[in-house]
Amino acid sequence: MKIFLEYKQKNRQFGDFLVRYRGKVIWGKYSLYYFMKILENIFKYVKSLINYQLVRLFLLVVVVFIFAISITAGHLSLSAPKPQDVVQAAVVPLEQTKVRVLIVPGHEPGSGGAEFGKVEENELAVELGQDLQKLLEADGSYEVFITRDNQDWNPIFSNYFTDNWDDIAAWEKLARQTMEYLISVGSMTKPTPTIIHNNAPKNVALRLYGITKWSNENNMDVMVHIHFNDYSGHRWNRAGKYSGFAIYVPAPQYYNGAVSRAIAQDVLARLLEKYKVSNFSLEKSGIIDEPGLIAVGENNTSNAASILIEYGYIYETKFVDPKLRPQTLQAMAGQTFLGLQDYFDLASAKTSQK
Repeated sequence: MKIFLEYKQKNRQFGDFLVRYRGKVIWGKYSLYYFMKILENIFKYVKSLINYQLVRLFLLVVVVFIFAISITAGHLSLSAPKPQDVVQAAVVPLEQTKVRVLIVPGHEPGSGGAEFGKVEENELAVELGQDLQKLLEADGSYEVFITRDNQDWNPIFSNYFTDNWDDIAAWEKLARQTMEYLISVGSMTKPTPTIIHNNAPKNVALRLYGITKWSNENNMDVMVHIHFNDYSGHRWNRAGKYSGFAIYVPAPQYYNGAVSRAIAQDVLARLLEKYKVSNFSLEKSGIIDEPGLIAVGENNTSNAASILIEYGYIYETKFVDPKLRPQTLQAMAGQTFLGLQDYFDLASAKTSQK
């Protein structure tokens, strides 16, 4: 019997611990949760028949005996990924020839997000997202998907939501329950939110989870969520006191935490060439660990590296002035593109974009 624990690195995904027996996967990402539930039910049943302490002692002896024989025979080996291995996994091409990128303009088609005068976040996000899409596709090293435009969802996603709504809800519930269990047994540290964010309406939140689920099923390497910030303390017709950009990433204990931060660092460096980081005290580091954002993989849901970029505060002049806005969004998309190029070490990153 040769059983070993390995880190899933198929299609450059991150995040699944597997147990294999004779080359076949017998224990996947959520199997620990189910395994413990099965044991719990078995113990409850047996306890009703005979003495519980004797049963527990007997099972313990059996397990120790099996493990002792396996170790003595040299058949049992356990291995787990080191953090640097997780980061490297996104760099090394496996069977895919192109980097698969999912661009997610924040909020919903035609609604949601910050507003300042006639400037709307959900429209800015689409414009910047489409600029980034053009740059990535023109390079030829990427396979690019975008979730929506200003009018509607990309049919890939609208159809996915319609056909898989109940499955998305069940998947989200399972992820939440699994996280609660792992925290309760000490296998995962309870994440602490850095900043309090507005809660999305139920259907909006479920669509966000659906985007992550689709990303997992379609082997995305990177998800880039595009947003613009706001400060509630300013008057409706006056700019607020905060400005600058910030990048949000998953909690470090999440499966995609290390690789997401590594990509964010390269994007941060490129954005800093032209723009200032946020002067809001909790965003001054430029990169913020945020476990409570669905977009970057709340409850450990995302296999892909996931970053959410707040490109600035919506009332900043470069977004409000219609003469400055297009070139600003194009330039920001350009710096984001170069950051991705730097991370994936692609040749065209060696030249600076004018």
